[in-house]
Amino acid sequence: MNAPATEMLVEAVALTRKRIADRSRTLPERIQTLWAAAYSARALGSSDAVAAAFIALAENTGLIADLGRYGAEDVAHVVRWALRGLDPFDRRAVR
Repeated sequence: MNAPATEMLVEAVALTRKRIADRSRTLPERIQTLWAAAYSARALGSSDAVAAAFIALAENTGLIADLGRYGAEDVAHVVRWALRGLDPFDRRAVR
């Protein structure tokens, strides 16, 4: 991954951090925000790098813990779908 793309990925994660960490938001809002950010950032690096960045974000902000027992699997699922251009929330407008 080249330096500008790496910087852009870091910036995308940083811009998303506050919304993901905000526990006054509902869990569905937080997980959908994570999906939207990962979906938008999928061209900013290899799929492995983008997935690792957003999964680490979910871990570091407490989203995975807040989701409970299967939080890590739920986050990995949502991020995988985002990187494939798919919407696990079935909003049909995604292309």
